Amino acid sequence: MHIAGAIVVTAVAAQSLGLFGGGSPTIVSPLPYPFVLAVFSGVPSFLLPPLVGLAFVLWDPRPLLRTATSANDSLPRRTYLLVAAVALLSGTWFSVGWTYGVTYQGYEHIVICAAFGAVLLIATILQSWVTIRSRNRAHTIATHVILFAWASSYAFPYLGELC
Repeated sequence: MHIAGAIVVTAVAAQSLGLFGGGSPTIVSPLPYPFVLAVFSGVPSFLLPPLVGLAFVLWDPRPLLRTATSANDSLPRRTYLLVAAVALLSGTWFSVGWTYGVTYQGYEHIVICAAFGAVLLIATILQSWVTIRSRNRAHTIATHVILFAWASSYAFPYLGELC
């Protein structure tokens, strides 16, 4: 299940970059700004999705290290900090870049990206709550899949001009 989660997160990151076609930034390929910075720094874009998948696996490698019958898989404390940090930074990103987003991508684009980001934040929080109550490995992995999918897609969509 952990490897399946990594594959999903990698696919979401690839789609966010527009690597499956259609270009970006668009609604379905929001071109996350951290990815833009990495590409402008010389990292090939095709390497970014596998790096996100690797980060997902390394964030909580316990499912790979334990037996399949392991009970009591609570969320690592660092996950709560990451959710809070991504939420705070994403809110700041949208509030600072809103005008540029409306100018260069259009009002509809920015509102839909913000709505998707808000839905993914709420889904992350709700799934975290389910995980806290259940302490189940599958719920822990699901929480991390939603969190990493959100962080690599709609948390920081590109809101400026592409030259």
